[in-house]
Amino acid sequence: MRAGPTKPEADALEVCAQAPTPAPDYCNFGTVLRVLGLANLGLLVAALMRAQNAGGFALAVLEQGAMVEPLTLVCITTMCSLRLRLNGFRSRVRSLIAGAIGAGWALLLTLAMGAFMPPEALPGVSTLLMRISGFGLAAVMIAWTIELRARAVSPALADARLQALQARIRPHFLFNSLNAAMSLVRIDPPLAERVLGDLAELFRASMGDARALLPLADEVRLAQQYVDIEQVRIGDRLTVEWDLARMPGDYPVPALLLQPLLENAVHHGIEPAEQPGQVRVRITGVGRELIIVVENTYDPVIRRRPGNRLALANIRERLSLLYDLEARLRIGGDGKLWRVSITLPFNPEDGDQDRT
Repeated sequence: MRAGPTKPEADALEVCAQAPTPAPDYCNFGTVLRVLGLANLGLLVAALMRAQNAGGFALAVLEQGAMVEPLTLVCITTMCSLRLRLNGFRSRVRSLIAGAIGAGWALLLTLAMGAFMPPEALPGVSTLLMRISGFGLAAVMIAWTIELRARAVSPALADARLQALQARIRPHFLFNSLNAAMSLVRIDPPLAERVLGDLAELFRASMGDARALLPLADEVRLAQQYVDIEQVRIGDRLTVEWDLARMPGDYPVPALLLQPLLENAVHHGIEPAEQPGQVRVRITGVGRELIIVVENTYDPVIRRRPGNRLALANIRERLSLLYDLEARLRIGGDGKLWRVSITLPFNPEDGDQDRT
């Protein structure tokens, strides 16, 4: 057992610890909700401390809300627009910058409101300084809280969890694929070789970096290789229709996102049915959303195979780690088609998705 890290390793760890971390995604819907929630919590606490009765509490909430709500939205919008410029700073410096932005906007808003107020209603200098410094301090605290959360799901800490989630998906198609290849070794060696080659490509993708995003066209190609394996095993009972006319092929998405969905469609919808079935895959970029829909026919009379929903749970958790609240996964059926829909944030101008 090693007693501890060597000097080069210790030096590397120290450099990593001191290196600036990427700025949190202030444009993310989940981040915006957390900031608003923290700001309103502080507003309620401040109003409670000032109020003498219920009426005073409601009045204090309205008075402070008229300033806190727009200030919070303006500050988060400013931090969102400055995110790329803030990547070179340390987290504490970014928190101080957020405080300065909050104090600056508080001053501007107070001056703007003062232009429409009679002189006798204007706040004194001490009150003005208290408001500005108070909101600046609150902005520092909120930004630091967001920074702490970003660290908790940073690549260094979340990578192991993502790898574990991805590893659970790997065995799903292994045994059936190997059995199909073994049955073809004597009767059709070239086809068996193709099946093993497709299987090798899928495993190469599954053993890669779990946080890495790959072009959507490559993800579709991997899914099509999986379909080729299943069609060798099932034959004409499986038909897959691909609607990719509006697919943004260069857009980066998580690896092995489609394969588990297709496997569920085959395992729970096509295999149990007595008649041939169909799977439809539709991928479109609509506005600022990327929509992936996988539908499969199924026989509602036949009892579906019980599943533990592990693949869907893993996908949901991977999307949560990578996209926070901006990704959605929906499942449901209408008696003829079973549908799984995934919605991801989509910006055609982004060439690289830097998720933290």
